[in-house]
This record gives sequence, C-alpha cells and structure tokens, in this order.
Amino acid sequence: MSNAKRTFQITLPDFQWRSLCTFPVLLSGFLFFTSCVGLYWWQAVRPYIWIEQAQLVSPSFPIAAKGAGKVAALLVEEGDSFSQGQSLFTLEDSRRDLRQVEDKLKMAQERLEQETKRLEETLEKYVQEQEVNFLLEVQDSQQMMNQLEQEISQIQGERLTLQNKGNQSSAAPFDGMVLNALKRAGEDASLGETVLLVSKTEAHWVEAEIPEQILSKIQVGSSALLEFIAFPGKRWPAKISWISPIVKEGKLKVRLTADQLPHQSGLSAKVRLKVY
Repeated sequence: MSNAKRTFQITLPDFQWRSLCTFPVLLSGFLFFTSCVGLYWWQAVRPYIWIEQAQLVSPSFPIAAKGAGKVAALLVEEGDSFSQGQSLFTLEDSRRDLRQVEDKLKMAQERLEQETKRLEETLEKYVQEQEVNFLLEVQDSQQMMNQLEQEISQIQGERLTLQNKGNQSSAAPFDGMVLNALKRAGEDASLGETVLLVSKTEAHWVEAEIPEQILSKIQVGSSALLEFIAFPGKRWPAKISWISPIVKEGKLKVRLTADQLPHQSGLSAKVRLKVY
C-alpha cells in the first residue's frame, strides 16, 4: 500500500473593491442614507411645531383662619413648599374668645346680684304688707334667678373649655407652595379671613393657543416640550391634558402639564408641540 499524502489547494477568487464603485451600488447607498435621514427628520424634527406665546397658569388658594384671634406664629414663608397635613400657622383664637366669655360671665353675675337684691326687697315688702302683687314679683324674680344661674353655669363651662385649649394650628389641605402671606405674626385675623395664599402642586399648567388647522393632528396625551424665558436652556417634557371645545377667531386653547413646573403664575413660555 502507498502511504503518499494527498493535498488539496483551494484558490479563492480575488475580490475587486473597485467593483463596488459601480453606479447601481452607489445609488443604492445614497438611497439608503437619504432614507435614514428622512426617517430621522420625520420622527424628530418635522412633527413638532412651535407655539411662541404661552403662559404658566398657577391658581392660588386661600388658607383662612378658623377662628377670630391673633396670629401667634407663621410656620412657613413666601416661596416655601409644604406637604399635606403640615402646620402653616397658629392662631391665638382661645385668648380672645376667653376674654369675651369672661366679660359675658361678669355681666351675668352682676345681673344675678341685682336680681337677688330685688328678690330680698320684694320678700320684705310682701312680709310687711301681704299683698298678692309682691308675691307675683317674688315668683318672677325667682324664675329669673334660676335662668341666670343656668346661664352662668353654661358660660363657666365655656370658659373652662377655652382655658384648656391651646393655640389652634392650621394644617395644609394639600401639597403646595406659599405664594403670599397676607398676615404676619402678631396681627389680628377674623373668622374666615385669609392668612395665606398658596398654590397646589398638581394644579398648575401651561396654557397656549393653537391654530384650528392642527386640531386633527393632536389629542389629549400628545407629547410636547416646554421652555420658559426665565429659565433659558432648560426644557420640560410635557403632555396635553386638555383641549378647549371652543374655537374663537380660528384658534383654540390647550393646557399642557409637566412634572416640577415653576409656581410663578404668568411666566412666559414657548411650546414645542408634536403633531401627527
């Protein structure tokens, strides 16, 4: 047997790179590149339109005194953020009410003393003269004294309640920010009078007017970008939250919401609105 080794040689054809520089290949590459550019333009550039005039809307809500009295302390300042349930200010309403109750108690006690003297005088006259008229006066006086004693007992109960009552604290009903303090510590506030003006964290938006021609190209939930003149170079991703059902002079209003918007109502803004 022969032990000769067999060898195989594979020869690959030479690849000519110049063959790629043909017109069909170059045309295909050009069409692919322009398609990519066109797709990027369609997705990232073309669908947006700029609304140059828009405004931040941040409604204010009053925080009023729940009683009449002096503001003992303001626990927040203008521009401070607060959380729901946080104490905003304290009111010394019990002190003023206590003075009023004590004055009312003093008047009732003085009337009771006067009625007691009148009863004693009427009883003395009745004993001396034994006339029916004096007996009727005695009965009226006794009835009046009973009413005054009941009134005094009720007033004393009110005074005890107020004496055990500390300063009243006003808690925040929601998360928000203090816009304006209308009362300062030491100033008097009447029942229902506004002490603070605040904004609600979730209750501010940007309002803009759009031409009616693009109404069919947007919807609630459509994406947008917000820019404020006061904050150059910063953008807020936003969404359309409301579209007005009323068209006026070819335009209608839309509202856009975003996270962590400024609280300064009236700020000028620009809207980059995505249309489809």
